[in-house]
Amino acid sequence: MSGRSRLPGSSSRRDAARIVAERVVATVAGVAVAVDEVDAAEARLRDGPRAAALPASGTSEGRQLRRWLTQLIVTERVVAAEAAARGLTAAGAPAEADLLPDATARLEIGSVAAAVLADPLARALFAAVTA
Repeated sequence: MSGRSRLPGSSSRRDAARIVAERVVATVAGVAVAVDEVDAAEARLRDGPRAAALPASGTSEGRQLRRWLTQLIVTERVVAAEAAARGLTAAGAPAEADLLPDATARLEIGSVAAAVLADPLARALFAAVTA
């Protein structure tokens, strides 16, 4: 024995905490974003009409898709939290075409931001932040 005393079950508690941490990809406003959410988002894409255009799972491109989905989910959560904190609703949000009038604007703003701006609440927040 090493001479260090252990609390009963302390190792198993650490193991449980590590397992939980491994199943969480981010925390937004104190709420965990679980790996399961990323898995579900990927599954929806892979079951959708454009599945053939997606990279194969397990490849570097497939992992990049999962990173993008993670960024998208986290950004959606940040938008929801900030909109709630500001008391914003989707009512009166600018149209998507007003914020992103063409492909150039979509490329300049970035794919995650462009995808999130499909949501009227995100557009309302964007308008409030950039006013």
